[in-house]
Amino acid sequence: MAHLGNVWHIPANPEPPGLREGMRDPVFPLDSTRAVTVWTGNQFAGVGNPGNQLQDGSALLFRTTQQRNWTTVPLVFGVKVASNKYYTAEVPTQGLAASTVVEYYFRIAYDDHDTTFLALNTDGLTSLTFGDEGAARDAPFAVSIDTADKRGRWSDVIALPNVAIHAHLLRNAKVLMWGRRDNADQSLDVNPPSPLQVGGPSATPATCTPFIWDPTTKTIAQTPRPTLDDGTTNTNLFCSGHAFLPDGRLLVVGGHLADGAGLAQTCLYDPALNSWTPGPRMANGRWYPTLTGLDDGDVLILGGSFRSSAGAANTPNTVPEVWNRGALKEILHNPAGAFDLYPRLHLASTGLVISTGSLQQTWALDPASGGQWTAAGSGRLNGQRDYAP
Repeated sequence: MAHLGNVWHIPANPEPPGLREGMRDPVFPLDSTRAVTVWTGNQFAGVGNPGNQLQDGSALLFRTTQQRNWTTVPLVFGVKVASNKYYTAEVPTQGLAASTVVEYYFRIAYDDHDTTFLALNTDGLTSLTFGDEGAARDAPFAVSIDTADKRGRWSDVIALPNVAIHAHLLRNAKVLMWGRRDNADQSLDVNPPSPLQVGGPSATPATCTPFIWDPTTKTIAQTPRPTLDDGTTNTNLFCSGHAFLPDGRLLVVGGHLADGAGLAQTCLYDPALNSWTPGPRMANGRWYPTLTGLDDGDVLILGGSFRSSAGAANTPNTVPEVWNRGALKEILHNPAGAFDLYPRLHLASTGLVISTGSLQQTWALDPASGGQWTAAGSGRLNGQRDYAP
């Protein structure tokens, strides 16, 4: 009985760590790809069936389905991770016609095991070792050189006037975007309170000018600059929350005065008119709030943080509000107090809003009749998980 080595090749498995796609990269090569890189793993130490794989004599063998003969490419040592060593080789694909199928298998040489052949397992996903090369040739891995109409293709890099931190696909098929501030030399921090927060002396945040990208014409145009209802005061929409209304307008809530200190503003973008309109102000600011569209067309506003006075610490905004046809109304507070920043909220088919993170406890909110909160389940086993999706 053959003494085979513990070696493997699982195309979709991203090992060794750091691979972009898997042990075959790319997993589905396009016709413009020059080569497909393949990796094999071998256990060389530890319990089980370790073996000392040799670079000399280890090889990748491949051919297209139109070819009779196999081409041999040496496997080269790539990296050692814990008890495993990984070897790599390339299958050249440049010049192959689209939809060409390339078959391949591996020959692994050892000084303490029999020569081991590696090919496709019967599950069609993993690998299997063979002592007979003919059996491996009868069960090769296969990869199709696909075209862009099947797998898609990345375009060249598109130059934008600002970093698109916030982006929204509009009903007119254009994309609304905005960044942190218009100019790098603008200060982001002001000292609340201000007319943007809870009253008091004026303060002006950095300017923020959203822009529109048209994927059809490949052109970019700026929108008007959002302002408060005085028509002149800047509103920096960085760190805001947003949700579409049923009529296609975008509701944007909060924004940036300083790290952790949000604006108390609301505003609306109308794609049909390319216009920004200020909405009612909230009782306190929101930095990193979440907006969730409800089944009746209202929008739940939850979370975020603000500062009550100059030099004060950032304070969580614990007051849920609902946007209702241009007006704001408060609903019941969560009995547990504050939510995290950008809380993860989902509208269930029952009409309940479910918070799935990042707090340890999961909560359900019934927005009807002023709102009712219910703790759901026993919570996350590993506690609060900030910034988890």
